[in-house]
Amino acid sequence: MLLIEGFLVGGCAGLVAIVYRRLLSWAEEAVMWISTQLRADLLWLPLVLVMLVLIGVGIAALLRWEPMISGSGIPQIEGEVQGTIDQNWKRVIPCKMAAGTLAALGGLSLGREGPSIQLGGMCGKGVATLLHRESHARSLITCGSGAGLAAAFNAPLSGILFCLEEVLKDFRTPLLLAVVIAALTGDFLSRAAFGFAPSFDFALESSLPLSAYGWVLLLGVVAGAAGAFYNYATLRMPALYARLSFVKPHQRVCIALLVSALCMVFLPQVLCGGHAMIVLLERSPRLLGTLLFLLGMKFLFSLVSFGSGAAGGIFFPLLVLGSYLGAAYGCLVTSLGGMNEAYINNFIILGMAALFSGIVRAPLTGIVLIMEMCGGLPQLLSLTLVSLTAYLSAQALGSRPIYESLLERMTKKAPSRS
Repeated sequence: MLLIEGFLVGGCAGLVAIVYRRLLSWAEEAVMWISTQLRADLLWLPLVLVMLVLIGVGIAALLRWEPMISGSGIPQIEGEVQGTIDQNWKRVIPCKMAAGTLAALGGLSLGREGPSIQLGGMCGKGVATLLHRESHARSLITCGSGAGLAAAFNAPLSGILFCLEEVLKDFRTPLLLAVVIAALTGDFLSRAAFGFAPSFDFALESSLPLSAYGWVLLLGVVAGAAGAFYNYATLRMPALYARLSFVKPHQRVCIALLVSALCMVFLPQVLCGGHAMIVLLERSPRLLGTLLFLLGMKFLFSLVSFGSGAAGGIFFPLLVLGSYLGAAYGCLVTSLGGMNEAYINNFIILGMAALFSGIVRAPLTGIVLIMEMCGGLPQLLSLTLVSLTAYLSAQALGSRPIYESLLERMTKKAPSRS
């Protein structure tokens, strides 16, 4: 019976994730069009500011009505599975989709993957409630979470591993088959809607030679330290926002939207999740100064966006940051170490996996996720080495996994809701 329920949850979660992905794609296209018009003629600025104010009012109203839609949604799902949080699935699903779409339309640097995990988990809770299978709610929430991630990234194995490594933290669970079925169902629906093309197109001419593995280890150390700093800065942002005592918590998104308006005029590349930056990295020459500048600005805008409490995650933005970290590192290595510049693509892929492991502290998920998104199976050895090195480096610096820290903060200050 659980396998059939897993199939139903995977179908529901996959469909919801597809709709959400479509909405965000439309919103990001609209943002880029608006930015183009604005940069061509600043007379558009008053109209854009009015639009952003209305978006801010809408997001603030949704956050006030349903606080559980704030942020990525992954800590909420982990809390739900652990029994420390009780979300109202009937409110979370429509409010998360609406608030996330508005945040994307406002150009905020947030990802779709965390929200897709929360939406999928709430689909699981909804199925458990409607089928009067409340005793299976925890299992079906887990299945829905995996299906949501699988549909968001076209990465079924990553959805499965993320549930086991991050949500359940248990590889012996008898739910494995149900999670597999749910994730595969979500992935099937997503591929039917969006096709089979990988999310990133960094062609690899060849695998890194073993003589370059010293550079791989060093990249892991750098990414681990960067991940620890990212977690520290992310957790500090609410305190910085709190200094603006005249702004209520659910209104902080308006500050982020004002920053977004500036980015629309001066630096549209850093807007939204980061697809524009990925396209730029795939098609443009890799200049070290440009890479470092965009890396720094994307990092700052992501902090401002996520720290505002808007509905959206850090998954895709952190992968974008990892790609630019890897590209900048690759430029240095190829210039200092005399390596072929074609290997920069290898370091881009390694940078994504390493930063993911340093921030999320789920190295197995990071390895498989990057292989599925980039088609980087020949990189398995170097991906494993850099991910584990980043994981251990972040651990050594005393940094805790980001979602664990966010969940702890959430359960301390927010009561459970039903």
